[in-house]
Amino acid sequence: MITKNVATQLKNELGLTPFGSGGQARKQIKMLALAFLCHKPIDIETGRELLIAAVNKFAAEINANEAIRPYLNNYPFGPKNIEIEIYIRKPNGKEVESDELCIISASDGVLKYQIYSGKYNLKTVYEETFEEALQKLNRAKQSAYTARDSKIGSVCVR
Repeated sequence: MITKNVATQLKNELGLTPFGSGGQARKQIKMLALAFLCHKPIDIETGRELLIAAVNKFAAEINANEAIRPYLNNYPFGPKNIEIEIYIRKPNGKEVESDELCIISASDGVLKYQIYSGKYNLKTVYEETFEEALQKLNRAKQSAYTARDSKIGSVCVR
């Protein structure tokens, strides 16, 4: 139920098309996973935003659900317990060009950005920890706010 709710929310909020879910458990749940399609080419910065938003939403929903807590390997569930894969396609559903991101993922607290290298070989072009990605995203947002505020200030002064 949690995976379905999160998949639906991410579809509505981020435009991602859900197409898979999974997890890792023996006696307790160690990891939960969701997979999505994104029907537009994206860059690393946009990919970072999507992955962080998806991981945070999924973790928040899991941690807010008291019924699942006794079955979790650890509480609170965090980025190391969440796996998100986003497969990137062109708007028409075809594969992206070989120099464009084709898969972005968050697994075990690490974000990876991959392109096709050859027909079906994947090449990781960038990798960062969840914490590093979050810091970069926060810095980018702060820079955007600062730039916006300075423009607003210059407009008001005139």
